[in-house]
Amino acid sequence: MRFRRFALVLLLAAMGCAGPGLLASEPMGKQLERALEEIKKDCIDRGAPPFGADSGGTKDSSCLMFTLKPWEPGDTPESAFAHSIKLPPPHDKPKDVYKPGMSSEAYFKALCEAEAGEWVFRRVEGVKGIRQERPNRIASPGESSLVFWASEPVVATIFHPREVFEERLRHTWQFVERRISQSDPKKKAGEYEYFDRSLREGEVRATASSNYAFIGRGIRRPFDREHAISGDEFIVYQIEPYEVLGIQRSFVFYFPESRTRQSRLPGNYGCPGALNSYEFLRDVLKPIASTYK
Repeated sequence: MRFRRFALVLLLAAMGCAGPGLLASEPMGKQLERALEEIKKDCIDRGAPPFGADSGGTKDSSCLMFTLKPWEPGDTPESAFAHSIKLPPPHDKPKDVYKPGMSSEAYFKALCEAEAGEWVFRRVEGVKGIRQERPNRIASPGESSLVFWASEPVVATIFHPREVFEERLRHTWQFVERRISQSDPKKKAGEYEYFDRSLREGEVRATASSNYAFIGRGIRRPFDREHAISGDEFIVYQIEPYEVLGIQRSFVFYFPESRTRQSRLPGNYGCPGALNSYEFLRDVLKPIASTYK
């Protein structure tokens, strides 16, 4: 139930032990592209899908990464809604930290220092229920951190609604509502799934009743993919009247590790370290006292 986004790794320590490629002046995205080309050649030689019929019968889907396209804000209905959420100044605009000729490491460090962190603008006491305003995202076949640009980094699901009640916390929300995906057949019956302690399964409802919500979305920055950097935001807000209550923002840097050169999982580290979005949510939207023992 506890959600940890990325382990805290000091930048200089990571630069010192991650491998010789990390300190090169060439943008890190270019180095990952070369690793992709090696993997692509291997996929073609083996005839793995999508380059062949995979006659060996292994049902290998790892090479399907080459069918994926880069994500962009608003490229799905769920993403469009997430990116319609407006942040208060000065958090509503990216900081101008990129300088021509910057190394990938320097750019990542500058983004971390200027933009990463968490901010609480207002805490709300006695919250009865919360709603997850972005549906669970289903991973596409072939997704890999090597093609980190192919899927929007979303902290949408930090727990399953049932876990709120199964943990038996004395102070927890009385109910959780989760928006239903456009592709889910249940969408025909309503907009949200409703969960409380008495329900074994979610109950589909036409509308949500909680006035407090959370949502996740990826963020773009200039030349981020060229330098193998991705970013995301986790936003807690009040619906009526609209007010952003808290924000978490983080960045991740990817690099090819010499120890796993043939791996589809490059090394990565993030800033500002370990962010626990579930605890952040509980801190901002403090649950009403429960009589459950």
